[in-house]
Amino acid sequence: MAAMALVATAYPYKPSGFVPVPHVEDGHVQYLGEFAVEKYNEQKHGYLKFIQVTEAYVLDRGTEHYTYKLVIKVQDGYAIKFYKSEILQDLSAPGEPPVLNVAYFTPLVNINRVSRQLKFYTRTHMDLGIGSAQSSPA
Repeated sequence: MAAMALVATAYPYKPSGFVPVPHVEDGHVQYLGEFAVEKYNEQKHGYLKFIQVTEAYVLDRGTEHYTYKLVIKVQDGYAIKFYKSEILQDLSAPGEPPVLNVAYFTPLVNINRVSRQLKFYTRTHMDLGIGSAQSSPA
């Protein structure tokens, strides 16, 4: 028993990595997608219209800090496109709204491979260059 207490004290928090969000339709996940699109439009003077978050993964970084990886469906003029985004969320300030930061927001180029690419991307925990700054013609 003493050995177990020692291990718990030595390693109080060990993140398990990114896990799928079970209810992507959840209001909070959809809000994060809207936030990412809004910030992109502000910074790039874009006119993307948020439709929905289609896939989401979350990493609990401990002490009220979370990282979300999202696949977001948007409307760009008459075209429907998908973007990947990473949102950093800080809930550590009591009584204050969450602090949100968009780490990146980039297009997914080949929609037929979105799920496979996102799973591989999430598994490796680094940007593999799946999306590029140039989008394919609509």
